[in-house]
Amino acid sequence: MSTHHITVAHPHGTYVRIWFSYTPGRPAVMYLRNGDPGYPAEPAEVEFMRCSPHGFETWAEAYLADHEDEAIEQAEDDHDRDREDARAARMELAREDRGNRR
Repeated sequence: MSTHHITVAHPHGTYVRIWFSYTPGRPAVMYLRNGDPGYPAEPAEVEFMRCSPHGFETWAEAYLADHEDEAIEQAEDDHDRDREDARAARMELAREDRGNRR
């Protein structure tokens, strides 16, 4: 599970930031390696946590429920960006390490 947020415009013109938890899904597996039956797929899930400004909780929770696919996409984009940032940091450390060995 990880925490993410989206910022959306409320119909009255206020921008509301919605924080939510994200649990990635799991693909179905027909059979395990040993031949035993596998398990069904589990869909990704998002769950409302809080919003800012306060007073928009009911609206924000309903918005998140109606736009779950967008929230899942945002969370997956965040994870992709985090992986790419970590990869770049590892590459930079490796370059620095090679430079220090000379």
